[in-house]
Amino acid sequence: MADNEGKPRSVAEVIKSSVKVPITGFVIFFSIFATIGGFLFGYDIGIIGGVTNMRPFRISMGLPPNSTEGEGEDLASAIGIIVSSFSLGCMVGALSAGWLSDVFGRKMTVLVGSTIFTIGGVFQGAAIYLWMMIVGRVAAGLGVGIMSMVVPLFNAEISPKELRGRLVSLQQLSITFGIMISFLVNLAVEGVEIGWRISLGLQSVFSIILVIGMLMLPESPRWLVKNGETGKALSVLQRLRAGAHGQNANVAQEELDEIVDSIEAERAIGEGTWNEVFCAPDSAKRVVIGCGCQFFQQFSGINVVMYYSPIIFDHVGVPPLISTAVVGVINFLSTFIAIYIIDKVGRKFLMLIGAIGMVISLFFAGALIYAVDVSQNVGVGIVIVVLVCLYVNSFAYSWGPCAWVITSEIFPLRLRGKAVSITTLTNWIGVFVVAQITPLLLQPNILNVQGMFILMGVFCTAAFFFTWLLVPETKGVSLEAMGQLFKRSSWFEITRPMAYMREEFAAYLCCRTPQRPVSIHKPARPEQATAAV
Repeated sequence: MADNEGKPRSVAEVIKSSVKVPITGFVIFFSIFATIGGFLFGYDIGIIGGVTNMRPFRISMGLPPNSTEGEGEDLASAIGIIVSSFSLGCMVGALSAGWLSDVFGRKMTVLVGSTIFTIGGVFQGAAIYLWMMIVGRVAAGLGVGIMSMVVPLFNAEISPKELRGRLVSLQQLSITFGIMISFLVNLAVEGVEIGWRISLGLQSVFSIILVIGMLMLPESPRWLVKNGETGKALSVLQRLRAGAHGQNANVAQEELDEIVDSIEAERAIGEGTWNEVFCAPDSAKRVVIGCGCQFFQQFSGINVVMYYSPIIFDHVGVPPLISTAVVGVINFLSTFIAIYIIDKVGRKFLMLIGAIGMVISLFFAGALIYAVDVSQNVGVGIVIVVLVCLYVNSFAYSWGPCAWVITSEIFPLRLRGKAVSITTLTNWIGVFVVAQITPLLLQPNILNVQGMFILMGVFCTAAFFFTWLLVPETKGVSLEAMGQLFKRSSWFEITRPMAYMREEFAAYLCCRTPQRPVSIHKPARPEQATAAV
C-alpha cells in the first residue's frame, strides 16, 4: 500500500504489514561511521564555551582578558556573536541540504558538508583576527548544518525498521560524544598559551577522517530508486541486509519491491513541491510535528548548558571546567539509554518522561538559587551541579535523540529532503537564538542563572503537552507505511478513541513478542499462512 492510499490503520496494523528485514553488521557499521558528522556538531558546540573563557583566546581576539574586567553587555554581545555565528552557517547549510541531498544524493551531500567543515576548522584554529574566527565558525556551521540534516536521513533510509530508532539515535550519541571530548580537550589544554588553537584545530582532523570514509560508504537505496538506479539500489540492499551472500539475500528483493511500489505510487501523485510540504493536510501536520520537536529540543535549554556551563557553574561557586566535563560525560552516557530502549518503548514515551524529568530538575535548581546565596555555600553549588546533571540526563535519553529520529522518518520520500531541511533549519534557528540571547539573559540585572532555569522549565512544560497532544508513536513502522499514521482527520492524538489507544499499547508490546510480518504489497500465500499456524 502506498503512502497515500487506503483508509487509516492503527500503529499495530501498520507494524505487522511491512517486510521484516534482517539486521547485519554492515548497516550498523555504515550508520556509526556516518555519524562522525554528529560528532563534529557536538565537538563544536562543546568546545567554544571553554575557548571563549580562555585568557589567551580573549587577548588574541581583542577582548577583555579576564571575566572580571568589563564582563558586561558589550563583552557578552561579542561572545554571543562568536558563538552564534556558527549557528548562522548551520541555518544556511540545513536549508540548502534538502536540495543538495535530493539532487546529488545523501552520500555526496555528506562529503560536501564535511569538506566545508574542514575549511572552517582550519580558519578557526589559525585565526589571528576576530573576523577570521567568525568566518571560520560560519563555514564550519555551514558544513554542520548540511550534515545535521542529511546524516539522520541517510541512517533512516538504510536502516531496517526494527533498528531505525537506535541507528538514527547514533547521531545524538555522536553529538554527545563530541561534546564530552571537547570538554575534556579544553580541560587538558587549560593554561597552555596556544591551547585554544589546539582545541579548535582538532576538529579538522576528525572531519578529514569523515571525508575519506564516506568515499567507501554506499548511497541510500531509496534515493537510488527515486533516481532510476534500481540495479544499484538492489546491490546496496543486498550488501546491507545479507552481505554479498547469505540466506537473507531474497529479503533485499522484497524490500526493494516495497520501495519501488511506494515511489511509483508517489510519482502517480506528482513530484513533491514546496507548496505540498506546507499546504497538503497530512504533510502540514508532519511539518508542524517535525518543527515542533526541533523547536522544543533547543528551547528546552540544552545548549544554554552546553555553551555557557562555565559561566553557570562559576556563578554557583563550583570549578567551571571540571563541572562542565562531568556534565559532558553524563550527557554522553545517558544517551546510551535511548540507544537501548527507543525501539522498545517508543519515541513518544521517552519524550514525555524526559520532559517531566527536565521540568522537575530545572524548577528545583532555579528555586534553590533564588532561596539560597550559593556564592556563600559550596554544598548548595554541588546540589545545583547534580540537578543540572539530572536535567542533562533527562534530555539525553529523550528529546536529544527522539527529535532527530522522528523528523527523519515521518515524511514521504518525495518530500523528505525538503521537509527535513525545514525541520533542521528550525533546530538551527533555535540554536542561534539561544546562543545569541543567553549571555544577555544571564546578566544579573536581567534573568540571571536562576531565572534562566525557570524559563527553560516553562519551555519543557510546553514540550510535554506538545508531545502528549500532537506526536504519534512511530516505533516499528516502515518508512513506506508511515503515511498511515497521518490519515486521521484530527490533528490531536488525545482525541483518539480508547480502542485505538489499546491497539497502540499492543504496538508497544510488539518488540517483546514479535510476530512475523507480511508485506504490505503482497498478500500472504496460502502455504505461508499454513506454516505460520
